[in-house]
Amino acid sequence: MRTNLVVSTIASSALTFAACGGGGGGGPSSDPVDAAAAPDARASPDGGGSNVDAAPAACTAPASFGDVGALAAQAIFVPDVNEGTDDGATDDLLVMFAPLDGGESPDVIELRLYAGYGAFAGGAIRTGTFELTGAELDLLECGICAGILTDATAEAYADDYLPTGGTLELTAVGTAAGQTLTGRLSNVTFRHVIIDEEGNTMPAGDTCESTLTAATFSATLEMAPGGREGR
Repeated sequence: MRTNLVVSTIASSALTFAACGGGGGGGPSSDPVDAAAAPDARASPDGGGSNVDAAPAACTAPASFGDVGALAAQAIFVPDVNEGTDDGATDDLLVMFAPLDGGESPDVIELRLYAGYGAFAGGAIRTGTFELTGAELDLLECGICAGILTDATAEAYADDYLPTGGTLELTAVGTAAGQTLTGRLSNVTFRHVIIDEEGNTMPAGDTCESTLTAATFSATLEMAPGGREGR
C-alpha cells in the first residue's frame, strides 16, 4: 500500500506544469516528484492550504470534456520508486500530465502508472488495453492512477476528480528517460472526491461528475530530477 506521501505529490507535478504553461518547452522548473513534504495544494477559501471539509459552491469541472484530441502532454520517468530496492522495470513510475482546456487556470489531467500495482501487479508497466475498475479506482492500490485537478494554478487547484470507470490503451511504455509514453483514454467518468491526509477518498457530498470521451497522448519521458516517491 502506498503511503500518504503520494497524495501530496499528486498535485505537485500538475501545478508545476500549469505554471510552466503546458507541454511546450523544457522540463519542469522544480522537482515534481520529490515534493512529498509539501502540503496538499487544494485551495481553501482563505488561501491557507487544503480545505478537505467544505463542499464547493458549484462544480468546478464541466459535465463533459468531450473528445479533446491529442493532449499537450509532458511525461516523467521515475526509477526505483521503492527506494532501497533494485527491481528494475518492475519498480518504475511513469507520470503523464496535460491541460484539458486553455486559460490561466486549466483543468489538468494526471496519469500515474505504478509497476507492481493494480493492472501491473507482480510485473513491469506494459502495453495493452486496461479497464479502470477494481484496484484502479483505489488511490492507494492503483497501478493505473488517473485524476483531474480543476482550475490549477502554480499555487493551488480547486478540486480532485477521480475516475469511476473508463478505458486506457497503452501503446508505448518507455523504461528510461528519452523513451516514449503513448496511449489513449476513452469514456472515462470522474466524480468529485475528498482525499484525506492518508490518501483515503470519499464522495464530496455533491453531484459533481464529469466525462472524458477521448484523449490521446504521446510524450518523451524526462528523468525526474533526483526525486524518489514512496508507497
